[in-house]
Amino acid sequence: MKEGHLPVLAEEVLAMLAPRSGSLQIDATLGGGGHTERILEAAKPDGRLLGLDADPAAIDRVDRRLRPRFGERLVLRQANFRDLAGVGPAEGFDAVDGCLFDLGLSSFQLTDTDRGFGFRAGGQLDMRFDPGRGVPAAELLASLDGQELAALFRRYGEEPFAGRIARAIVEARRVAPIRTAEELAGLIERVAPARAPGRRRVHPATRAFQALRIAVNEELEALDPKKTRSIDIQEFVRLEEIDPIYYDSTYYLAPAAGAEKAYGLLLKAMSEAGKVAIGRVVLRTKEYLAAIRPADDVLVMVTMLFGDEVVDPDRLDELPARDGKAGKREVEMAQRLIESLSVEFDPGRHHDEYRERVLDLVERKAAGEEISVAPAEREEGPTPDLMAALEASLAEASGKATSNGRGRKRKAAPAKKSASKNSARKTSQGSRKKRAKAKA
Repeated sequence: MKEGHLPVLAEEVLAMLAPRSGSLQIDATLGGGGHTERILEAAKPDGRLLGLDADPAAIDRVDRRLRPRFGERLVLRQANFRDLAGVGPAEGFDAVDGCLFDLGLSSFQLTDTDRGFGFRAGGQLDMRFDPGRGVPAAELLASLDGQELAALFRRYGEEPFAGRIARAIVEARRVAPIRTAEELAGLIERVAPARAPGRRRVHPATRAFQALRIAVNEELEALDPKKTRSIDIQEFVRLEEIDPIYYDSTYYLAPAAGAEKAYGLLLKAMSEAGKVAIGRVVLRTKEYLAAIRPADDVLVMVTMLFGDEVVDPDRLDELPARDGKAGKREVEMAQRLIESLSVEFDPGRHHDEYRERVLDLVERKAAGEEISVAPAEREEGPTPDLMAALEASLAEASGKATSNGRGRKRKAAPAKKSASKNSARKTSQGSRKKRAKAKA
């Protein structure tokens, strides 16, 4: 392919960025350098541009082609755009006039026969933009189980036949590992249905290859601010002002690439001021309050509960009281029940079975299968209640413990009742005789 390929929407990009002399611009996805070249041309004689790319081949290619023309006005760094917050200020681009993100992969990568980005060019299944970071695609295919592979193809490729492709991969790797783009493309082509009549011809491996590339390079995680784990610092307070009741989990913080200086400055300044930073951070889709404090030569982040998640100690009396005290025998029985249900924890045993059933129905429907939903079967009996069973066992044990004394008293009661009845009959008969004599 000819170097200096035509970039997409070049005129529209220039119109939006409006580069001019003295301006600072960032091309966060350098690629072939086509946009970078036009931006620097429009920003002459002294406008500067920072170009980032995770692919070292892209950095080298653009440096060889554009450095002779633009010299020091062109600053190149091998880095993912997720690291821009650290790399930009480190290179003097903390406040800029324009920033371009041209997401996806370049035509150079599609035709690279060494990394297997495309099924037409072929090559070893690597797919990493940065060969020194992450796991090659071939390793993902070899290590993920069928459910994980299917979830990957659905999430990143919206592949309707994800389950079928995943099962075929698992079956094929039992014979031999899948190492090349040609092998994977051929396997998918054999198991995925042909296109529907009248629809545009798209290779059946297109979505799966896209999904693998996105997963290998964590492309969506880099775009989603909730996945960057950046911390929005809002204020600084003294450590002793924080009530420990709000603390949750502790994490060590490490500086991102290019942010070492800023990390060190914050650590030193907070240590000398005796202050703790309070901010917000999102972990696994939940937002937490967080305290960031210096500890020796590192920063530590402690996630905290929000105020409305904590009951004030003054309100503890409002909480429901525990019912009674358990005896020694009751505790022993509860411990035996717990022991009978205790196993070694294995995360592989636990699956979102409801979600799996729904996705299986969607996949079968997409394949043209007629889906009918049968009415729910009526349960024959109540759902077992372990706590109710425990209480019944305790009650039974308690009854047996006192059965000897209480049983004898209960048996004597009918005799007293019978004697009382006989006495009542005699009294009644005596009264009738007295009335008969009175009449006579």
